[in-house]
Amino acid sequence: MRTIKSVALLLVLSFVMLAVPMTGLAQDSGVKVVLTFNQPIALPHVTLAPGTYMFRSTAADTMQVLDSQGEHLYATVLTTSAYTSSEAAKTTVTFDSRANAPRALKTLIPANQKIGRELVY
Repeated sequence: MRTIKSVALLLVLSFVMLAVPMTGLAQDSGVKVVLTFNQPIALPHVTLAPGTYMFRSTAADTMQVLDSQGEHLYATVLTTSAYTSSEAAKTTVTFDSRANAPRALKTLIPANQKIGRELVY
């Protein structure tokens, strides 16, 4: 009887240990931001027409760009972490200006967060 309790306790602890790291990973991959642009925006290897788009983190180093309903994939881009010293109430987006070309999306930091994504060009 004591062996059964020990095995059961070991199994429960194993499940808890496996669940904790997965929870941490799921937080970053669940981030979705919907943005509307009134002019073309450049991303690596694609230019988005004016419109509304969903930006969704899919892993620690990638982000997908989809239509506003999340049904059509426009791009999957490589990213690195971008940090800010304080949280903003609204999503923060920065751009790089380029001569004779649409502005290039540089960073995206979701509202109420200090960590976002910087696109790799």
